[in-house]
Formats: sequence, structure tokens, C-alpha cells
Amino acid sequence: MLIRHLKFFVTLAEEQHFGRAAERCNVTQPTLSHAIRKLEDELNLGLIVRGHRFLALTPEGEKVLHWGRQILADYDSLHDDLTGRDSGGLTGRLRLGIIPAAMPAASILTEAFVARHPRAEIELRSMSSRSIQKGLDNFEIDGGMTYLDNEPLQHVRCFPPYPSIMSLPAAAATSLPDGPA
Repeated sequence: MLIRHLKFFVTLAEEQHFGRAAERCNVTQPTLSHAIRKLEDELNLGLIVRGHRFLALTPEGEKVLHWGRQILADYDSLHDDLTGRDSGGLTGRLRLGIIPAAMPAASILTEAFVARHPRAEIELRSMSSRSIQKGLDNFEIDGGMTYLDNEPLQHVRCFPPYPSIMSLPAAAATSLPDGPA
């Protein structure tokens, strides 16, 4: 199986359109279609429901999509690790999904990383908790920052990035009730 064929398939699944997928992959539509047919032949499975256009993924195609995303993420990590070893530090891109309310605190997570790995890039994406879960499941992001009380994430390791003690500063003469309402 060629990594390139797997990339074409994952791109087609994301775009759900042969022309747009081919454009994103910088190949012609016949090249993309031929590569995906080769992948189907190699796996001896139909991965796509075809008509005059892309209709859907088959159940087997959904499984290959899940595994394909994981394989491509691992391949990218391998490539980054090997190229980073020669250059004296990590390279590549760390993709983080962060809920809007936590965006100002993102520097707490990224500051030490940037100092240790100046050749690496960090991409911050403003996302909802559900989008962070989806991004992690689909290997579209590497980590996330969100509140877990209201919308707990599944199949992830969670840790607090910093101790949090919130307070409400007010004038000394302000009268506030004791404790939460």
C-alpha cells in the first residue's frame, strides 16, 4: 500500500468530491481515481459508493478512513522525528484546538514548548469542545484545551495545564453574598 494512495483516499473522504480532492492533492482527477482503485484492488474491498459522482463511503471505507487517518498521522510523526533528529530539535507542526474562553491561557501551554523547539510550529484553532473531540478522533489536531465538566471528552488523557483559582475583585465596600448562589 502506498502512503500516497492512502492520502488520496482520506482527502476524497474529507472533500466528498473527486475534483476538489484531486485539486487538493495536486493531481488530475483520473490520477486520483486510479490510485483509489488500486487501493481498493489491493485491499480487495470497495471503499466508495460511486454513481456519476462520489456518493458515500462503504462501511469498509469508513474503517479504512479511520485507520488511514491514524496511519497518516503516524507517518507524519515518523517523518518529523527523523528530520528533527538531524536538525537539532523537533520540527513540524503542533496542532491544538482551544475553546475560545481558554485562548488567552494558550501561551501557558506553548511558551515552554517554543523555547525548547524553536523550529517547530504551533497552530492554535479556536474550537468548541465537541469539535476538539472530533479533531482528536480524526487525527486533525494533536491536543486540545477545554473544560471537562460540561462536555467530558472520551478516549483521551486529561491533565490540568495549570492550577486555577478564580476570584472576583471588587471594591472593599461592595456587599456580596457568601459562597455560590
